[in-house]
Amino acid sequence: MKFLQNRTVAIILCIVMIVGAVSIGGSRSLGKLRDEAESILISGTENNDMGIDYDLDARIGSAKNLIIVAERYLASDDALILACEDAITELENAETFPEKYATNVKLTEACDALNQKLNSMNLSEEDVRYNANIKTELDSRNSIIGHVYDAYNESAGEFNDLLKKFPTNLISKIAFVDSLDLYE
Repeated sequence: MKFLQNRTVAIILCIVMIVGAVSIGGSRSLGKLRDEAESILISGTENNDMGIDYDLDARIGSAKNLIIVAERYLASDDALILACEDAITELENAETFPEKYATNVKLTEACDALNQKLNSMNLSEEDVRYNANIKTELDSRNSIIGHVYDAYNESAGEFNDLLKKFPTNLISKIAFVDSLDLYE
């Protein structure tokens, strides 16, 4: 126990304890802030919404309905129908939020192209209304998703700005806390 009375050993032990405490505390605090920002994507802006997955699933359903209407007028192997089906499959298989963001953009482009094609065709009155309702639903859900991404981006931007400031920038490196991705 004589080594504990050595001033150099005591200083080293204090430094190790301080670095450990800062690392653990910083990791917990920054982890909590990071989780709060990410929770916007999972549970919406009010933390009681269904979250982004709910609206993405609704868009998938609407896209499938659009394909049903399109197959009444186009061959099932039409490039626009296939593009929608591919986008649906990719979105269904997307696991991370960056993947979901990218595939949702792809779904929007594919559905818009197919909808445009259908609008240029001689549809029955019922299908004209149905097609318009599908387009409205797709756009509405996309608007909600955009609002959620905007709220997330604001929160994530604040978190990322915090990570750039002293002493948080040092604590984040010690605690291995990374910045959040933004969706734009």
